[in-house]
Amino acid sequence: MRLRKVLLVLLSLVAGACVATDTGNPSASVNLDALLPPQVGVASFPDPFVVEAAAGTANPAEGEIVFRIAAPGGEDVRVNVEADGRFAAAIPIAEMGSLVQLEHRYVGGPGEVALLTMTYEEDVRVAAELAGCIQIPRYIDSTEGGIVELQIENTCSEEVRFGAARVRGESGARVDDAPTALPAGESGRITLNLQAGADDILLIPIAAPQVDQRVVSIYPAL
Repeated sequence: MRLRKVLLVLLSLVAGACVATDTGNPSASVNLDALLPPQVGVASFPDPFVVEAAAGTANPAEGEIVFRIAAPGGEDVRVNVEADGRFAAAIPIAEMGSLVQLEHRYVGGPGEVALLTMTYEEDVRVAAELAGCIQIPRYIDSTEGGIVELQIENTCSEEVRFGAARVRGESGARVDDAPTALPAGESGRITLNLQAGADDILLIPIAAPQVDQRVVSIYPAL
């Protein structure tokens, strides 16, 4: 049976609410439903995961799309948006189910920021079990740098426990403080110390009630 490589969007980040004044609130400038590559046979990993987005996928049709592998030491893949809103990229993922942060960057943005799962599936789109109940900003504007407090809210029906939050790359950004657990209905803060112009992602592992991860993009506004 021939399957499609489908990017399954973790809708919990799409629903993230921005609280800290140092964070942006990205708009839905990329039609995520259009990120369906042509039909292919199941390949072995590691293997570039090819994303081909049709005309009209990115709106506005300008700037670049950045795919950031959400793992320590992960790479970034940057591609330009064509004049008709299409784009294509080959993403070097290590294994099925790899998480990749998509960013649409353009002057006047930020645009779409969404966490994607690279996997082989039928033509279905699924949401994580915790979708919508872990509220956290998706983007931090690092133009000025300094101390940023990122609010994270647990609107789930049970306690959520976190692993150690960390910055993926070597941008000079660091995590000074972060909660290890949040009871249902409570909120906490992650304190970041950012270099001006830092370009990175923040990885926030979730240990329970299910293993998961949240990702926050960090880069200066264009």
